[in-house]
Amino acid sequence: MYHMILFNMKKRYLQLALIALLGGSCTQNFEEINTNPAMVKEENLNPDMLLTWSLKHSVFEYFGPNTPWSMREYAGYVAYEETGDIFLPCDCANPFNYYRRFIVNLNELIRIVSPDSRKSNQVAIARIWNAFLYQRMTDAYGDIPYSEAAKDPVNVINQPVYESQASIYGNLLNELKEAAQMLSTAPDQISFGNADLIYKGDPELWRRFANSLRLRMAMRIRYADATLAGQHIQEVVTAPLLEDNSHNALLTTLPPGGSTPVDNVNPVYTSGLSGANPIRFGFAISEVMIERDDPRLPIYAVASTDGVSGYKGRPIQLEGEEERNYYDRTNTAEIGPLLTGEVADIMVMNSAEVYFLRAEAALAGLSTENVQQMYQQGIQQSMAQVGLEDEAAAYTAKPLVALAGDEEEQLKKIILQKYIAIYPNATEAWAEWRRTGYPAMWTGSMKGATNGQIPRRMTYPIDEFGKNAENLRQAIDQLPGGDTFLSKVWWDKKPGLPYTHPKQGMFPPN
Repeated sequence: MYHMILFNMKKRYLQLALIALLGGSCTQNFEEINTNPAMVKEENLNPDMLLTWSLKHSVFEYFGPNTPWSMREYAGYVAYEETGDIFLPCDCANPFNYYRRFIVNLNELIRIVSPDSRKSNQVAIARIWNAFLYQRMTDAYGDIPYSEAAKDPVNVINQPVYESQASIYGNLLNELKEAAQMLSTAPDQISFGNADLIYKGDPELWRRFANSLRLRMAMRIRYADATLAGQHIQEVVTAPLLEDNSHNALLTTLPPGGSTPVDNVNPVYTSGLSGANPIRFGFAISEVMIERDDPRLPIYAVASTDGVSGYKGRPIQLEGEEERNYYDRTNTAEIGPLLTGEVADIMVMNSAEVYFLRAEAALAGLSTENVQQMYQQGIQQSMAQVGLEDEAAAYTAKPLVALAGDEEEQLKKIILQKYIAIYPNATEAWAEWRRTGYPAMWTGSMKGATNGQIPRRMTYPIDEFGKNAENLRQAIDQLPGGDTFLSKVWWDKKPGLPYTHPKQGMFPPN
C-alpha cells in the first residue's frame, strides 16, 4: 500500500528519511504537518519541504554532531581531547546513511514534480544536490549502491548492487552537465523561493554551482582518468562558475533566542554553551598558517591562554606524556570566531576553491588558463571572504606563498592555499589530502589499527553486512586490501602517497 511507508531496519531502510522529516521542524520555512508519523501520504509530501529538509540537514553536517569527529581530525583541521585513538575500527555509518536521510527525499521530490514542465528547475536543483551528496559518499567508501539505491516505495530495491566508483563518477559528471543545461530563466518556471536555503531558487547561481562542482569532481579523478577529467575540465572552465564571494554556496545559521529552534542555530556555538570540551585548532592547519604568518589566523583560531604558545595547534594520536607535557588546555589554540559565533556561514563551496581548482588544471595542462592569475585570484577571494582583501597582495608575495618552483612545488602551494581557503570543510580537505598528499601531517605515537597511518577511506557500516551482505561482499572483493582504513578508493592513484612529515618520529614537532 503506497500510502504507508514503514521503515523496516533490514528490508526498508532506504525510506527512513520520509518518516524522519516529519519528526520536527527543521527550519522556519517548514509548514506544520499534523499527521501520523507512521503514515506518509503522497498529498502530504510537499516538494518544498523535501528540499528544505535535505539541504538544511546535509549542510549542517559540516558543523554538527552527525559528521564523524574522526573525519575532521583526519583533515588536520581540529583535534578533540576526548577522542583518543581515532585509527581504530569503527561502525562508519555516516555518510552511508545519506541514502535514507537525504537522497530518498530528493528522489521523491524529483518523482513528484517531474510531470510539470514548469518545475524543471526544481528537478535540476534536486539532481545537482543529489550529485553533491553522492560524491561525498563515494569519496568516503569507494564503491557504493547507486542506480538501484533510494528508489520510490513502489519500486524500492532492498538489496541494491554496488557500483564501481569509476562508473559513479562518470555518471555524476554527466548528471551535473545535464542538470546545468536544464536550468532556465524562463518566466513560467516555478521557483523554490525561500524553500531553497542556499540560492533561493536562483537558476543562474545553481548553474554556477553545478559547473563548479563538476570541476571539483573532474579534478578529483585527475590521477585516475586524466582523459575523462580533461574532457570535463575543458568544457566547464569556459562556463559560468563561482567567480566571486557573492556566488558562494553556503547556508547561514539563524541567531539564537526567541522562537528559533535550537537545531537551526550554529551547532558549534550551541556546543560551547553546553560546557563541552573546547575544540582545539588542528596541528596541520596551524602549522601551514603559522609558517606563512597568515593574517587569517586570528579569525580561524583563538591563541592559547598561556601567553607564549600563540596559535600552536594540537596533533592527533597523542599518547601519554606527549599530551600531558606539551598539548594541554593552556598551551594549544582553540577554534576561532569564524566557527564559534552566534551566527555562522556554513560554506559548501566558495569561489576561492574554484580558482585553486582552475590553477591546478592549468598547471597540469588540462586547461589553457593562466596558472598565476588563477592562483592569485584564489588567495584574493579567500582573503576577501573574511574581510582581509587588502592583505592579499603582500601575502601572495611571501616566499612560501609566491607560486614558483617546479610543477610539484607549485602544486603543493596551490593545494596548501586551497586547504586554508576551504577551512573548515573537512570532508573535502581529507579527500584532497588523499588525492594530492598535501599537507604532510604529523601524528603522535598512538598507532591504532593502521600503524599510525591516517585512514584513506571509511569502512562500510556494520548493519550493511546484515542488510545487503552478498552485494557488499562483492564490493569488498574489488577493494585492494579489502574493507580496511588503508585500502585506496579508485581515484587515489598518485604515486608515493602518503608523504611523510619531515618531523615525523620527532617530539615535539612544533
